[in-house]
Parts: sequence; C-alpha cells; structure tokens
Amino acid sequence: MAFCGQCGYLLAAGAARCPRCGEPTPYNPVGEGTHTNDATILSTPDFPGAAPASEQANSYSTVENSNAVQHPRPRAVPPTYQGPMHTGQSTTEDGFYSPQPVSYPSFIPTPNTDYPVHGQKRPRKSARWLTALIVVFLLIFASAATLFFVLGPQGIANLMRDKLGPIIGHPSPTVPTVQISPTAQPPTPEQQAQSTIELYYKYINAKDYQGAYSLWAHYPQSLNEFAQGYAHTHNDSITINGVSQQSDGTLRVSLTLSATEDAAPGIGTQQSSYQGYYILGRQADGTWKILTANLKRIA
Repeated sequence: MAFCGQCGYLLAAGAARCPRCGEPTPYNPVGEGTHTNDATILSTPDFPGAAPASEQANSYSTVENSNAVQHPRPRAVPPTYQGPMHTGQSTTEDGFYSPQPVSYPSFIPTPNTDYPVHGQKRPRKSARWLTALIVVFLLIFASAATLFFVLGPQGIANLMRDKLGPIIGHPSPTVPTVQISPTAQPPTPEQQAQSTIELYYKYINAKDYQGAYSLWAHYPQSLNEFAQGYAHTHNDSITINGVSQQSDGTLRVSLTLSATEDAAPGIGTQQSSYQGYYILGRQADGTWKILTANLKRIA
C-alpha cells in the first residue's frame, strides 16, 4: 500500500502518477499486492510537487532572449520553525528566539561576550574641574584685593621692587624732597647801611643824580649843584672796608674809591683814588640815609 507524497492519496498498485494531483510515484511496483495491515510508507518525491495557485504566482522565472520561461517546479521557501521559548533564551524583533548554548555535565558554558552597540558613558569630570578652577580664581582675586586695600598702590610697588628689583623700562616714581628753607631773617643795620652806599654809587655811574641825591638825608646844596660835582666823573668803583656803629647809633661805612675822571683839558682821563667814610643814620621810615661824607684823595 502506497500513498501520494504530495497530496496523500492512496495509490493503486502499479500507478505511475497520482490520479488526484498528477504527481509521479517513484516507487509503486506492479504486481505487489495490497497489504492493508502493513506499516504506512510515505513516498518521498525527488522533486517538490506543484505549489498551490497562490505560490505559483510568486514562482521564479528566468529571462532568456526576452522570453520568460517559468520554472517547471517552483521551490517554496521552507517555513521558519518557531518553537517554544525556554528560560534564558532571547528573542529577536520578529518574535523568533536565538539558540542558547546547551549545558552539559562537566562543561562550563562560554559567557556571552556580546557588547552593547553604544559604549558605556564614563563619569563626567569636567564640571568638577571647572568648579575647582573657579574656586582657585576667587581665592587669588580675594587675596589680591586685600593686598591692594591694605598696602595701596605705592606699597605694592615697593613690595615688588624689594622682591624683584627695579623693573627695566618702568622706573619707580621719585618722591620729591621738600627742602624747608629757614625763615628769611631781616637784614642787619650794618647790611642796610652798606647796601645804601653801594646803591648810591650805582646811581652815580648811571648818571641818575636824582636817585643818588635822594639817598642823602639833608644835602646842603641843590640837586643841580650836586650834579655839577660829578660832571667830570666817568666811573666810580668802591671797596667796602668795614661797617661800625657809633655811640650815637649812627653807622660808619669805611671805603676806598677808585674814580675814572677827566684830567686837565686836552689831556684825557685819569685814574684817582680816594679813601674815607660815610656816616648814615636811621630814618623814621626805617631806611638808612647818608648824613655826612669824608673822602680824601690818596692817589
């Protein structure tokens, strides 16, 4: 007894094809009797049978000389087996499980070395370092501000100069030294009397007879007569020999006079020397003026 390997139809003895689906029977000898009590033998075809109409529409075809020839026996894609899942098995996105290694006695299974696609994220330390830098900067700024307010700009400059020496191109500011001059003392009476005689001859040499005449307290002659007395004098040079105070409070100024004056008419000038003194008295306004004069020609 034989059955069709394609549709399972009971075949007659010696039948070459299945009367239902037309599948050829490779093994169905003629003359072999039907044994109804024998074990069922499933005939295995050499080639798969014809696929259903839905599968024939998706059969493979080859193109040769632009004429499509359909394969006489389309091959159906065998179905994927989806068995029951066991504990420890992982499934894929389409619902099928991936086989896991089988554990045997005295056998250590190989650990799963699959790594995740994306690497593990390391702990970020940039924020910690940034915080530390900010703290250090604030400490330095606070220290600098404290030094500035305590020492001041000049104190900081002195400290840097002591530590580093003078900076080239940036000389340290020089503090000007204030010289306190002593209080000017008023001139003494002797100095005032000497200054009066020096001024007197300065006026004479400048031909300012009015100024020289005003330094006399009471001159016995007029201004014109006074001026005529120096008509032949070109220049006078004096040397103060000393100033002394008299018993009456007046001052005596001793001097030597060298005069350049006219000689006899038609001869020119001559140099004459005089020696004597002037007596000066203090006036009500505090000035010193000439009271008398005594000069003698010595050369």
